[in-house]
Amino acid sequence: MRRETRNTARSGHVPTSRRAGTTAPPPPPPPLPAVDLKKANPNFPILVREAEGVEPRLVARYDRGVEKAVSVAGLSRDQVGAELEKLVAAGGK
Repeated sequence: MRRETRNTARSGHVPTSRRAGTTAPPPPPPPLPAVDLKKANPNFPILVREAEGVEPRLVARYDRGVEKAVSVAGLSRDQVGAELEKLVAAGGK
């Protein structure tokens, strides 16, 4: 079986990635703050779950089955950190 090759210069065929009006794929997103948190505190038991369409929240589980949850929707990275510090401080009481 003979395979034909096409000369793009003569055929007028332009690969999709080189057509006018196309753009390069977007750059990858920056690392998640939670991943930084996990790296900075390797012995701290933390679980990070990514999900779409779910309200972002922090959940802390303390001794004797006590659990507290805080919504972090619309908060900045620093504000989320402050909420986390509050939850950690509440665990020591």
